[in-house]
Amino acid sequence: MNFNNYSEKEIKEIIKEVLNELYKKDKILIKNETHEITISHKIACYLTNKFENWDVDCEYNRDLENPKECNYKLNENKYIRPDIIIHKRNINKNLLVIEIKKDANYKDKQQDIKKLKCMIKKYNYKYALFINIRTETLKTSCIWNFDKEFNEF
Repeated sequence: MNFNNYSEKEIKEIIKEVLNELYKKDKILIKNETHEITISHKIACYLTNKFENWDVDCEYNRDLENPKECNYKLNENKYIRPDIIIHKRNINKNLLVIEIKKDANYKDKQQDIKKLKCMIKKYNYKYALFINIRTETLKTSCIWNFDKEFNEF
């Protein structure tokens, strides 16, 4: 199977395009305080159009045949469902895992970052992204692979 190997720069550009599209076409979802699952789904739809030969899934809880588990909270394994993943189903090919929060507070952000770190370590995702959608200002900030502070999109 031929997979496109996306660079970090290419993926970041795609994320910027997708978030711009979200705000252009679906701002009402953010303004109306729609649940983050709805927003995640819409982002996943836009990502699907950008990542040929990859599967883009929301709330995907499987690692091959097994449920995904991570020890990121209170030192116990928890079944997890990442908000969005870009991967290849039924083989161990994982490109990007995304967690999304609306108006994330420090605790929410830290828990999601712990989950993302676990996903990279345990399931070999190449990249991880935390997206904070701020409903009041209609701005989005992101943390990419844990090494940078919030960057505005």
